[in-house]
Amino acid sequence: MTNGLNDMLRLAAEAPTVDLFALWLPYLALWGFLLLCSLLVYVLNGIFVSKIFVKTGAEGWPAWLPIYNSWRLLEIGGQAGWLALLALVPGAGIVTVVFLVIAVNNINRGFGKTGGWTVLYIFLPLVWGAYLAYGRTEPWRAPAPADSWAPPSPPYPPQPTQSI
Repeated sequence: MTNGLNDMLRLAAEAPTVDLFALWLPYLALWGFLLLCSLLVYVLNGIFVSKIFVKTGAEGWPAWLPIYNSWRLLEIGGQAGWLALLALVPGAGIVTVVFLVIAVNNINRGFGKTGGWTVLYIFLPLVWGAYLAYGRTEPWRAPAPADSWAPPSPPYPPQPTQSI
C-alpha cells in the first residue's frame, strides 16, 4: 500500500509545473491595453463634446458624465433629454441611439453642416467631435425645442367675432 502511495507522490513531484504568471501575462497585457484605449477614447470624447457644448452656449462639464452627456446632447439637438435614460433599459437602447443620431443631425445643421457630418458621427464619432469642436463652423443656430411639434394653441384671449 505504501509503495503505491510513494509511486503517486513521485509521479506528482515529477509532473511538469506551470508558471501561472507566464500563462496569464498575455491576457493581462491585452486587458491593460484595452483599458488604456478605453480611457483615451473617454478623455478625447469628453474634451471634444465639452467644446461642442461650449460652442452651443451650454456649460461644458456635462460632457464628462456618461448618461448626462447624452441627455444634454439630446436637449441641445432639440430632442427630449429623458430619452437618454432608455439606454439603461435592455433592448430599448436602440431608441436612444436613433434619437441621438437625429439630435446630432440637428446640431450639425445648427452649425451649418450637411448630412454627411451625421454619417461621420455614426461611423467615426471621435473624428466628428474633433472637427466640430475645433474646426470652422457657422455661428450656432439652435434647433426648435423638443415640444415644438405640438399643435399651436388658440390665441388667448379669444378674439371677438364680427357679426355681419
